[in-house]
Amino acid sequence: MKALLVAHDVAPSQILEMLATNMEKSGRHLCRRCLAFGVAPDHPLGLEEFKEVDFVLIGMSSSAVLAKQEIFAAKNAAERGIPLGFVSDLFGCYKRPWLAEYRKHTKFVFLPVAQEVRGAKFLFPNAEVIFSGNPCWEKYFEPANPVEDTRGALGFGIDDKVIMCSGGKGLVLNMLLYGGVIEAAHLLDKRSQEGWRVVINLHPGDRSDPELYSGFVTHSKVPVRIVRAPEFSAHNLIAASDLLVAPASNTGIEAACMRKPVINYFTELYFNEMESYDGMRIWPPCQMGISSQVSSNPSSLANKIFALLVHGGYKQEMLIRQMNVFPVVANPGEAIKKICQAIDSLEGQ
Repeated sequence: MKALLVAHDVAPSQILEMLATNMEKSGRHLCRRCLAFGVAPDHPLGLEEFKEVDFVLIGMSSSAVLAKQEIFAAKNAAERGIPLGFVSDLFGCYKRPWLAEYRKHTKFVFLPVAQEVRGAKFLFPNAEVIFSGNPCWEKYFEPANPVEDTRGALGFGIDDKVIMCSGGKGLVLNMLLYGGVIEAAHLLDKRSQEGWRVVINLHPGDRSDPELYSGFVTHSKVPVRIVRAPEFSAHNLIAASDLLVAPASNTGIEAACMRKPVINYFTELYFNEMESYDGMRIWPPCQMGISSQVSSNPSSLANKIFALLVHGGYKQEMLIRQMNVFPVVANPGEAIKKICQAIDSLEGQ
């Protein structure tokens, strides 16, 4: 069987790369990859890629602009009658409106959480909706580098209170997010002399000039480091931090799996974007209790951080929910196995 795998954003690209590697190991499949990993592809997807293809599997990237190649792939698969599938890497991705016209042509939808199966079945009436899990999430339980090594490389002490802030792809929303977190850190520093520090982890899909963010370092009285991969991996940064503040992202899931307190901080502009993309103004992990939601208020953010880290609120509530919702993976590779089994079922049809 020949499969065409298409994704722009980092997370769906990672999933489809893992899937392609697994499929090709069997010797029964060939995979054509058009995976951008968050960067504009060198060779745009063309019509020739669809020749002799038996199945097209597509990621669900975070905006219509970034999903151009995914939309092109879905359109051509539908027009040619090629079986079509979608992989959702995060809560709410299956609702993406720019892919709506291809729902009726969809054979499979693979979801990261069981709670979304019912909603996806409504939107994809002709598809087999499968709770596969996200294979990348399985890796979130793997060991990280020693905390003291990462903190030393950041210039932070082992006893400092380190707040990690993980950004998104857009400059404007990132400015609001990073500014809110640093303001909260200033308020915390006035309240308690805990040695508060902030490390900002730039999103791999953020194409802005990093120099635009330099003012956060220059004008902050609380020490701030701005980093990105490959200098520091998100996994090692989470391990070395006391708490993560992020918008709606896989980084929050990773921190929950690593048993770290998570706060999802949303400005009104971010809510508006999330609503336009996924029809949500409440982030499901916050409803599930694995993270806490704070909206557009650095003072409220500081209070929540203080409650979780200093007053012990994390261990009393959030940690228990994280362990229940994301237990340690007993059988790594199960998510990829479920996706492969569904694709294998197409043979002979």
